[in-house]
Amino acid sequence: MPDPPERSPRAMGRHYRSVTTLNRSGEASLDRLSAVLERARYGRPGTVQAGQVEPLGDDVRRIVEQVREGTPWNVRANAALLPRSGMDGIRSMLGRRGRPGRRG
Repeated sequence: MPDPPERSPRAMGRHYRSVTTLNRSGEASLDRLSAVLERARYGRPGTVQAGQVEPLGDDVRRIVEQVREGTPWNVRANAALLPRSGMDGIRSMLGRRGRPGRRG
């Protein structure tokens, strides 16, 4: 799944909705997460109470589960064996140490 460009929580919610397949409960979870994050970032201090944050763990788990279920097994296996962050590090290291025909 591509990372969203830096945006507001509302825009990030729209981005994730456009690149994933969620059922109604997953979409409701994403809406709740986006709304609470937006209030936490842009609302007055104290706008978000602990009681509003604690249940969000269930929302996160629901979304991750639905994305996982909607992702082909080979993509999941590739992500587990060769995560993007690790591959980026390897590419970076190879680039710094020089490529064939380059000095460095």
